[in-house]
Amino acid sequence: MDLIGFLEIANRLKEIRRSGWVERGVKDAETIAEHSFMMCLIALVLGLKRKDIYVDRLLKMILVHDLPEAVTGDLISKEYWNGGHMPKKEIYELEQKEMKKIAEKLGLPELLEWWEEFEETKTKEARLARIIDKFEMIHQALEYKKAGNYKKPLEGFWDDKNLGYLKEDPELLALAKELIRITKSIKA
Repeated sequence: MDLIGFLEIANRLKEIRRSGWVERGVKDAETIAEHSFMMCLIALVLGLKRKDIYVDRLLKMILVHDLPEAVTGDLISKEYWNGGHMPKKEIYELEQKEMKKIAEKLGLPELLEWWEEFEETKTKEARLARIIDKFEMIHQALEYKKAGNYKKPLEGFWDDKNLGYLKEDPELLALAKELIRITKSIKA
């Protein structure tokens, strides 16, 4: 695969709407690319403020973490709070297979390494990337809630389980709780 072939695949991320939003009837739901972009902005700001984080490593993981979804689509696991399509393990294996293909065809094994690092969450950058992934989801759900842009309830996106993912990062947990408080005070 040359760069043009890669760009054709990656460009699909700008078209694939995030499944959780689509299932809740969000009009013009964010795409996978929009989600990754917001994650990168959050990571850049947080990473630059925190001297113990390798920002480039954090950004690389975030940029590739959803790349296989250009091929697989945005699959929701059965372990998801409102039911989903297949077990997490099967989604992981399917996405890993596609990520391997992409990395091999480009001759860039580090793309797969960054993807696996994100998935395995063994480094502080990978843990922060995962937390940012959840935080961005919570933030986006609250934006849709404020705008009244949904048909089915969104509260599950900021329930105790999802907030629990943020426990390792007190700053983002406090920020999420403040966003929830603000959103509840607004009549949509």
